[in-house]
Amino acid sequence: MKAKYLAAVVAAAAMFAGTSAFGQSASPATAPADRIAPFLKVINEAHDYRIVMRAYAKATGIDHNDVRVYEAYMRRMLRLGLPNIAYYPALTLTAIRPDSPLAWGVLGYNHGRRGRLADALTATIRAVEKLPKDPSILHNAGQLVAWYDTDPDLPKVPDSVRRSLAHLREKLMANPTFARAYREITLASALRAEVAAGLEKRLATAQAEVNAVQRLARDVDNELRGLNDDIDYRNRLVDQLWRESRYYYGYYPYYGGYGGYGGYGGYVGYAYPSYYFGRGSYYSDYGGYRSGGYYRAGYGGSHSGYRSYYGGGYG
Repeated sequence: MKAKYLAAVVAAAAMFAGTSAFGQSASPATAPADRIAPFLKVINEAHDYRIVMRAYAKATGIDHNDVRVYEAYMRRMLRLGLPNIAYYPALTLTAIRPDSPLAWGVLGYNHGRRGRLADALTATIRAVEKLPKDPSILHNAGQLVAWYDTDPDLPKVPDSVRRSLAHLREKLMANPTFARAYREITLASALRAEVAAGLEKRLATAQAEVNAVQRLARDVDNELRGLNDDIDYRNRLVDQLWRESRYYYGYYPYYGGYGGYGGYGGYVGYAYPSYYFGRGSYYSDYGGYRSGGYYRAGYGGSHSGYRSYYGGGYG
């Protein structure tokens, strides 16, 4: 309900400011400060940052150099927890009023958020020098100093800033607000380092396990490859033996004539084929062995067999 009321106030103030600018409803002698007053009220009281931003835009449209508008806007955004929205108004205010501690404090915070440590420390040191008891400035200063002290990866700052920082640390460490902010960042940094070390250790252990599994997988893969090669070799050998057996049994049919070696009597069915020795060859009469009894009767009848084959002689 109150937000709607303040929005109506902003609208009414805008109408009032507009008509005054044209001299239709207000006196031409109305000062810009009087026309800005309704917007300042909204900035200081509104709880919706969007209403505050609209009032700020209207007020700066009336007078771009009114310091009150910038300071009220920055304080309101700090209370609403939105210091990042006050960054550009703070930049403008440092140009209008370079000694504004609030503007330098806001810049110090925002420079720190952007990782610009040297600029953040410089702005914060200037803010503390101008407003050494402001809780927001002291809190931000404590965090920045602790950040600088605990993070070894931060870039170097100029010597002048480092000397000012040492003096600031010594001067403000007794302040409860500064000390609490400093301690919070220090503890958080230590916890982060501990967690990072634990994660790194666990990661190293996990990596070692992964490496062991990879080595085992490579060994198994090599063994399987060896088995596959052996199987391929045996398959080729079996295939070769099969082809040779088919060749010999198909090309040399006399192998099928063996009936056993019973005193070489199994040679009854034995005969070299004509296409192997050729007709009229030395063995063309080899069929005589079948009736000569040389092999059939055993070696006991060899003499008669020899004579029957050669036509006499020897015994």
